[in-house]
Amino acid sequence: MSARSVHLTPLATVMLSAALTVSGCSGRTAGYPPLASVSGTVTLGGVPLPEVNVYVRATGGGRTAMGLTDSKGRFEMRYSEVASGAAVGPSVVSFAPLPGAERSPKELSRTFDVDVQQGKNTFEFELKNAPKTN
Repeated sequence: MSARSVHLTPLATVMLSAALTVSGCSGRTAGYPPLASVSGTVTLGGVPLPEVNVYVRATGGGRTAMGLTDSKGRFEMRYSEVASGAAVGPSVVSFAPLPGAERSPKELSRTFDVDVQQGKNTFEFELKNAPKTN
């Protein structure tokens, strides 16, 4: 058998280099902290809460992971466009309504302290209805 050489066009070389840089060749995205899968549900008064932004911010700093609840209040976090999950370690979870949503920011003002562990993390967040005042 004879050895064959592979010739890449300049564009193919750039694309291959970019793909290897983004993936980091190790299964982890280059330059990112250790990440773990984070998903769960958000409810308000026991009712699933759709169209709410969910934020997971590591208390040690760094990028905030973001998610969006679906019609059943479920969410999955994204660390970036190319990486899912959130940074491993102690974190604070907060919520915000989508622009133009009928949700009051006051309904979503509660935060939660969580510890994101390596592997899969599933959290259930129950927000309480604010007491009505006259």
